[in-house]
Amino acid sequence: MIAQGTNESSQRMTLSADRSLLTAIVVAWLLCAFASLLATGAARMTAPAHTLQTAISCACASGLVILPGMLICRLMLRKIWSKRLCLLLAAMAALMCIGVIINLQGWCPYGNLDSPLLDKFYTDSGREWDAAIRWRDGNRLPYEFNTGYPLTLIALNRIFGAGILTPAMFSAFCMLLTCAVTAAVAVRLLPSMNPRKVGMAAAAMFAIVPSIIWYGTIALKEGPLCFGFSLCIYALASTLRERITLPAIFAGAAGALITMLLKSPMGWFLMAGAAMLFLKKLSDRTTRHLRSGYSGILFLLLLGGAIVIGGRNFRARSDASFILPIEEAGKVEEAMQGYESVQPYTTLIGNYHSSSPAYRLTKLPLAAVAQYFPPFPWNFTRDSYLGRFVPWAHLPFWYLVGGCILAYYILCLGRRNRSGSLGLWSLWVLLCWLGIAYSSGGTVARYWLPLLPAMIPLGLQAVACVRRGQITTRVATVYSITYFLLLVAALISAYRFLHS
Repeated sequence: MIAQGTNESSQRMTLSADRSLLTAIVVAWLLCAFASLLATGAARMTAPAHTLQTAISCACASGLVILPGMLICRLMLRKIWSKRLCLLLAAMAALMCIGVIINLQGWCPYGNLDSPLLDKFYTDSGREWDAAIRWRDGNRLPYEFNTGYPLTLIALNRIFGAGILTPAMFSAFCMLLTCAVTAAVAVRLLPSMNPRKVGMAAAAMFAIVPSIIWYGTIALKEGPLCFGFSLCIYALASTLRERITLPAIFAGAAGALITMLLKSPMGWFLMAGAAMLFLKKLSDRTTRHLRSGYSGILFLLLLGGAIVIGGRNFRARSDASFILPIEEAGKVEEAMQGYESVQPYTTLIGNYHSSSPAYRLTKLPLAAVAQYFPPFPWNFTRDSYLGRFVPWAHLPFWYLVGGCILAYYILCLGRRNRSGSLGLWSLWVLLCWLGIAYSSGGTVARYWLPLLPAMIPLGLQAVACVRRGQITTRVATVYSITYFLLLVAALISAYRFLHS
């Protein structure tokens, strides 16, 4: 009788969750359809005929993001699915789709989706879009950085058409799935906590980072790259917790293919993570743990090697260019000088990309700190030419998430707790952060976004330590006030320096 009552209760909860899912999908799509009519001006009686066609294309593309995306998230997170998580993911999907629609009106003011004005607006996106169009038309030219994303653009347009709308919506689709994978990673890394609460908190922390939403609204590789590397992170987290499973293997393999296509040097980070797991095995004194898990480590090493080796077919530069001086560094430095916001910073790091590794190491602390702060909260209107939705990227919500992550390193590192130690995991995240800072000099903040699914569990661990009393309320309060004051002081100093 008890078992029968439990089954009936479970069935009712599942039915209620599915109803909430259907409602959330319908409401999210209706919001996007309404936004399409307003943004394109198709709701006006005197609107040109092409505006209605553009509005229909936007509404259909939004449906292709929301419906399959939400269903896939429901499948991936079926064990921790809840109404709140459903509403969060639906709101995130709707917001990104609306952001794409808003951006589209700046890229295609005349409604021609096949000829966006990206070359005048966003250098990286415009360059890759131009390469894709040339290759599609049989006028292939040498491409300086990577060929993976232009090939992705060509494939998307051959399948779905709709010009620039399709890759921008594809970025939204990938960021939505990345949010779900982030929740799964947190649940795997924090096994003793309530999985539903952990999954919901991880998804919320991921979704409120403004840059995540922003890069989910433009045609740039950050969206699919974040999704691909998050799958690799999930495989790494599964191996760390001694639970490498068939789904984790498939996720790792799929993530490796995506990462290899878009940014193969990330494979070095995966191999570093495998080395971290190997050290953990060696430090474990029990025979059972010593003999188990090596297949997962070997699998991750092979994945990382495949990403690095296979990705060389899609890159013009070798991976050594991230460590050693770049031959064409003059062009890179000149390009950096072209960004008004970067010019004062280059006076601090000098000719960074043409400098020796020893010089870069001396500037590494500065670069590691510098990439934490952008996008700056006072630049709401300065970058509007990149896309009309860009003010969202300058909201200061990232500093809340970043504060929780830093709290782990300052307050929780080294503490033993029931959630499982994340000491080696946090060390791997820190090394990856420093590696990105070293290669870019801290000039491109978006490069660390693929690491966010691995960083968020650290912030959740810090919050859990406070809630469980492992860190007193007094210590947490002192940390919060100190962090806030230092953050404000740093932002004021940065503002005065950049505008001096």
